Parts: sequence; C-alpha cells; structure tokens
Amino acid sequence: MFKTLTDMGSAGLGAAISVLITNPLDVAKTRLQMTNELTVANKAYNSKRYRGPFDCMQKTYATEGIRGLQRGLNVAIVREFSKCCFRIGMYDPLVRAIHSEKNKPAPMYKRFIAGSICGVSSAIMFNPLDIAKTRAQASGAALSASHYNIRNNASVAQVFSGIIKDGGVKKLWYGTPVNILRGFTFTSVLLPVNSKLKEMIKSSTRIREGVVLDTFCPLIGSFVGIMVMNPVDVIRTRIYNQPKKNLYSGPIDAIYKIGTIEGITAFWKGAMSHYLRVGPHTVLTFIFMGYIRRFLDRTVHPKQGLR
Repeated sequence: MFKTLTDMGSAGLGAAISVLITNPLDVAKTRLQMTNELTVANKAYNSKRYRGPFDCMQKTYATEGIRGLQRGLNVAIVREFSKCCFRIGMYDPLVRAIHSEKNKPAPMYKRFIAGSICGVSSAIMFNPLDIAKTRAQASGAALSASHYNIRNNASVAQVFSGIIKDGGVKKLWYGTPVNILRGFTFTSVLLPVNSKLKEMIKSSTRIREGVVLDTFCPLIGSFVGIMVMNPVDVIRTRIYNQPKKNLYSGPIDAIYKIGTIEGITAFWKGAMSHYLRVGPHTVLTFIFMGYIRRFLDRTVHPKQGLR
C-alpha cells in the first residue's frame, strides 16, 4: 500500500515540477485551438492570427508579457499534481494488480486496460480542474476566441467560483464525456507504449533504468498518443471555452460544425504545439518521477529493488 502511495505521489510531483517549464506551450496550444472558431479561414483573416506555436508565444509575450505566457499556471500546477497522481501514478500498481505472473512481462492488452482505467478515472475526477485550466489559459488572448475574462493570477477557488456562477456546481463537470474520451485515447496509448518500449530496450541492449529511457520512451509514446488524441482535444477545448450562449450542443454537434465550417484539418489545429508541450512535459515528468522513485527505492523500500 505504501509503495502504491509513493508511486502516485512521485508521479504527481514530477508533473507539477514539469508544468513550470512547459506551461507556455500549453497556453499556445489552447489558443491555437481556439483560433478561427466557427469561421471559414481566409488569408486576410489568418494574417492577423497565430501562424504556429512559436508565433503564438511571441505575440502573447508582445501583448501580455511573461505573465501571459504563464497564464493559468496556478491552476495548472494543482491540476498536474492531482490528476497525474492517478493518471500516471496508478498505472504500475494496476498492472501489478491485474498481472499475477510476476516473472513474465504483462501483455499489451493488460497494459491497455490499466492505461484506460487510469485515463478514464482521472478524467472524471479532475474535470473541474481541466475546465478551469482551459478557460484560464484562453482568457486574455488578443488573436483567438476567448469567452471569459479571468484574472491572470486567479486562484483555483476563484476560477471555480466563476464557473459555478455560470451554471451551478454541475458546470464543473461540463464536457466530461469528451474529457473521458480524451483521457482514454491518450493514456491508453502513452503508458503501454512507454512501458513496452522500456522493456524491449532493456532486453536487447545494456541500457538500464535512468534518464535515457525516461527521455526516449515517453517521447515516442506521447507522439503516438497526440496523433490519436488531438481531434478530441480540439473538441474539448471548444466545449470547455464556449460562452453562455452555447455554440455547440454537445460533442457530436461540435464535430459536425467544426468539420463542415472549418474543414477536417481543423481537428489537428494546435497539434504541433500540443506535441511540443506534451512531449517535453511527459519526458520531464518521467525524468523527475524516475529520480524520485529510484531515490525511494534505495531509501524507503530497498527490498523491492531498483527500477
């Protein structure tokens, strides 16, 4: 039980440290996904918009300063720690629970089940933090849709209060179905791919647990996960950030309107920025988590061996 708690805590702490570095890219991803909302793109219109993640960050810095690049950081730190305790931290304990053959590696279907449970459960529990972070990051944008005016250094409680005023406590779980789908598609890909790659590399090379594996494997796993998950993320961003007069009645309506008005490629809006944020963020999370877990393995529960 104590090992499960340390697994969860190390995952949450690693993610919270990582977001201090990667939040500007997450802000850029969110704003790119809100660009040209329900409008037919044209060159004259787009010339005033963001041309990519780095252009978005440059224009955000020019109009809002460094505080603009770190929009929603208060919420992001709380969200990363809380959510990743379950989304990443519960993966290894779940694999150990459903795979009783300790001397054999778990098959991919068991890893997929564990990853799916982690993704779905964390999406349900922490939907309020997801919607709070999305609105905080989109707020204040000069060149993309922003339907809410949230103070830059607003606390989690203050953002929650604004959401509740819009539609009651139930509004905190607004968009949960699409968040569940997002959590399922990404986590069920990232964590199994990461763990399987580690096993394959360790069995065929002399590389052992450490920074090399904690860098390469999550980088590949997150790339595959982003390609699968980005369309769902675009839909979630739009639903979370829509005004009181709803633009979309639900996920299906959002798919139809985005696809027919903006085109099929709109579902991969912000994909490069998304990967530029998620790739390094995932790598840093696993690096910090790895250091913490190996330290705990040496000091707190050494009998279970080094990872």
